Order: sequence, then C-alpha cells, then structure tokens
Amino acid sequence: MLDPIAVVAHSFEGFTVLNAPHSASDPTVKIELLAVALDVCRQDVERRLNRGDIPPRTVRIGRSVKAWPLSTLRAWNPRVAKRLDMLLLALS
Repeated sequence: MLDPIAVVAHSFEGFTVLNAPHSASDPTVKIELLAVALDVCRQDVERRLNRGDIPPRTVRIGRSVKAWPLSTLRAWNPRVAKRLDMLLLALS
C-alpha cells in the first residue's frame, strides 16, 4: 500500500515524473505524464488546459507543482485514463 504523503520520483525519457499519491487508490498525475499518455508535448497539454479542453489540476504537490487525481482524468476521458493506468504501473 502506498503512503499517501510519499513522493516517488521516476526517471522517464529524460525528465522526472513525480507521482505523489492523492490517496492509495487514486494516484496523482503530473502534466508530463499526461503529455506522454496523449502523445503530445507538455506545451500542447498546457494550451489545452488553458482552453478548457482538459479539466483543471486540483492537487498540489509541494508549493508550486499541480497535478490531477487519476479519477478526475478518468471522468474526463476514460481512454486516456487507461493509458495513464498502464504508464503508472510501468513506472512503479
């Protein structure tokens, strides 16, 4: 079982993805991981977020990093959430 306040860093294709679980059953997803799941660059995810095409990030990791609970992304787009599930499993 994951510690809800633990922060686990994983190296993934040249950058660090932080996975700080919102709860043991609902991990958080940073923008870089969502970009990988969508097969776009980080800037494209930011543009989609600013346009309102992606739900706002509601979890704060530290002072400045924001993320999504996986459940929020699952409600928004189940297909993307399934890809995120697989990526999180591979990174754990």
